[in-house]
Amino acid sequence: MQPQIQKVVTPPEATLVDKESIETYGVESRLLMGWAGYSAFTYIRNQGDLDAAESVHVFTGTGNNSGDGFVISWHIITSTEKEMHFWMMDEPKTPNALYYYGLCRNASADSQRIRNKIVFHSLQDFVRVADSLDLSRSLFVDAIFGIGFNKPLREEFHPFVEKYNRTQCLRKYAVDIPSGVYADGSIVSHPVMKADVSITFGAYKPGHLLEPGIHQCGDVRVFPIGFYKKDLPPKKVFIPVPVEPLRTPEGNKYRSGVVHILGGSSGMEGAAILSGVSFLKTGGGLAKIYSTSPDMKKILARYPQLMIQHGEETDLLRDYLDALRATKTPAIAVMGPGLSVENMDFWKDHFLPELFSIPGLMAVLDASLLSRLSAFEELIRGRKNGSLLLTPHKKEAERLLSGEVRNVRDASLEIARRYNTSVYFKGYGGLVVLKNEFGNPEEIPLEIYLNSRHFELSTGGSGDIFTGMAASSINRGIQERDKFFWNEPIINQAFTMYFTFADETLRKNPDLANNSRDWFFPDMGALSL
Repeated sequence: MQPQIQKVVTPPEATLVDKESIETYGVESRLLMGWAGYSAFTYIRNQGDLDAAESVHVFTGTGNNSGDGFVISWHIITSTEKEMHFWMMDEPKTPNALYYYGLCRNASADSQRIRNKIVFHSLQDFVRVADSLDLSRSLFVDAIFGIGFNKPLREEFHPFVEKYNRTQCLRKYAVDIPSGVYADGSIVSHPVMKADVSITFGAYKPGHLLEPGIHQCGDVRVFPIGFYKKDLPPKKVFIPVPVEPLRTPEGNKYRSGVVHILGGSSGMEGAAILSGVSFLKTGGGLAKIYSTSPDMKKILARYPQLMIQHGEETDLLRDYLDALRATKTPAIAVMGPGLSVENMDFWKDHFLPELFSIPGLMAVLDASLLSRLSAFEELIRGRKNGSLLLTPHKKEAERLLSGEVRNVRDASLEIARRYNTSVYFKGYGGLVVLKNEFGNPEEIPLEIYLNSRHFELSTGGSGDIFTGMAASSINRGIQERDKFFWNEPIINQAFTMYFTFADETLRKNPDLANNSRDWFFPDMGALSL
């Protein structure tokens, strides 16, 4: 059975869906809030947490997110006798939130019929009294800020967030998204609240799937609440796909694909080797490294499965082009792992124009090359041939854009637009922008959120391993490339191979090495290397 595509919407898109449901289809906004809160309450109850908890502590702000928190609270009050504590920034300012807040206030005033103990506190008082309370059997519900929060958190609230995160309780829930996290995925400079479970409505938001939210959200659960969102185009998706076989039974090294790796300059030979070996271990057939390093042949004595060609830069680049032209299957090029670019004029006037004239070219541009790529921006954008994938981490993205990256999604889309390429933005979370490079320039690219919480794929050789894996998948065709990006177990092979090749400490510590599968393959199983 194919997994269901999970849509991802930005905060403005979520607001538009909300508005359309209300204005076009006549869904009452108070009902949407009520359904949201009831969905969250039902999930919490079904987990058994209410049975286990002695008290529930709900933390609220002044907007609609607090209204969801009061809906949850109202259902707890009317269906249990749990002790309830509200830690409030202030009274709600929006009509719907104020309505559900009033229900909880009314319940607190009717102590003869409502047998819950209901107490209202100031949010800031939590910092002062938390250490004196036994909260180990308590549930926390964070309903302070929602997906509309987009400003720096005021410093006066920093101590509260830090105290909240340090306080031990039965479980911490967040309504929509942990407070302080920007739902559009922007990078934050203030402390943010942490949740064990985040309950959101309608669709994932980028902030659930990128840093810092990917670390703070815990387990993200998405519930429908009556939005009319069926017409949203699936241009932003999050989807797990089953593992595909690495090779067919009749495959040989040529049928399984050939990659030509340009890199491994002096002092950086290991980067190209990691890319070549990972290409072979994830289904590729033959990997050849083109290196200016005089030591590469000696180093490759340990890796007989790799081929090597050595030469001076200009001659090597000509040989590289000749090899790509001669490849009978589609030409797969990897350029950048451990690459030192010296002759910029030759690259600009000869190498890149000839490279982009090769029919069917597919290339992964990574690592050192990305730091020099802005000099060739116009040439790359204006090419008439060649499907390119750029794989920057944050620092490399800043060099590509000549400016600071504050939002991973915005940066990825801008790189794709500016260079007319597909982009894999490495880092916790992981975002892929797949662009139809020679189609309608106005066509919206597909965004794929990988939701990988395990490693940055940008340190200690893991990025070079990932580059080889990307080339292996591209070799199988565009559809298989898409599946590769949606396939967390394949991506997580990079981490396993990283330990195999690059981390002697883990080899000497078998307990840690044996446990690595637990934190790299939490739910989906592992591939055998």
